Amino acid sequence: MLQEKILRKCNEYHHRLENWMVDRRLLPTHQNYQKFAIICNIRTGSTMLCSLLSSHAQALCFFELFHRHLESIPFSLPGYQAKSNHPQIVHLRNTDPVSFLKSEIYKPQKKSIQAVGFKLLYPQARADNPWWNSASFDRWWKDVGREPSWSGARSDLWAYLQKNTDIAIIHLKRENLLESKISAVMAQRTGNWGVGATGGFGQGQQAIQFELDFQECLQDFEAHHRMESEADEFFKNHRKLSITYEDLVRNTIDTSRRIQEFLGLELRVLGTQTKKQITQPLPDLVTNYHQLKAKFANTIWQDYFKDEF
Repeated sequence: MLQEKILRKCNEYHHRLENWMVDRRLLPTHQNYQKFAIICNIRTGSTMLCSLLSSHAQALCFFELFHRHLESIPFSLPGYQAKSNHPQIVHLRNTDPVSFLKSEIYKPQKKSIQAVGFKLLYPQARADNPWWNSASFDRWWKDVGREPSWSGARSDLWAYLQKNTDIAIIHLKRENLLESKISAVMAQRTGNWGVGATGGFGQGQQAIQFELDFQECLQDFEAHHRMESEADEFFKNHRKLSITYEDLVRNTIDTSRRIQEFLGLELRVLGTQTKKQITQPLPDLVTNYHQLKAKFANTIWQDYFKDEF
């Protein structure tokens, strides 16, 4: 345990020194790399995707840079621990997200880096007042906290991303939205969001059961699809790769190859520390599963009920 802690510290300071040298042009740098952004919703495998890309020596994949907690920045890469809580950098992120992105992320990088990007959830860093902030979606934010308003910031991150079509978009989706919802409920109740996830990693797996409301499920399914469709339309002029959670989990090697080709990276075997958190059959988790399955029969959502996880 002590040895692992020492190794992590050494790795952190090694990368911190290297970043310091890059920022001062003491090492050869360039900006001719592929910029990218991972656009997604929660519980779609984004932590796994970031972990896979971070294992590639030619890629820098930052985590939820615009997470709702405005007092720190989850860079989630070695060498950035001090910057995560640096007052000036945090203030810049909060007040001028585009300048932050240019100065800290899409900046000159060492020559070996060929792709630089970050993860951005649909609700994060929005300067507008999106429809999901209406009262009918208040329950979404009850346990996790509503995303802060960025309307007072000096720049609009989403407008910047839309305008700059050289930024490649990886749109990460999930085919089975019932599994996504169950995963979110489990994470909220156990505090176990996964290794490396911003929400934290709880102690152990708790065996819990719960009931799901039909109308809430229906509203969530419809809202999720609307978010996906709006994101596809928003980035319609960008080079874009759409992948799913199911692609990542079931066909990790082939999907990793597609992503590397899309970003212009040398093909390598990528690794991840993330694991599928829930393996129980769905009826064992949701007490009214079969009643829900009957209500959703003959709807466009019926295929979500496969009696497995």
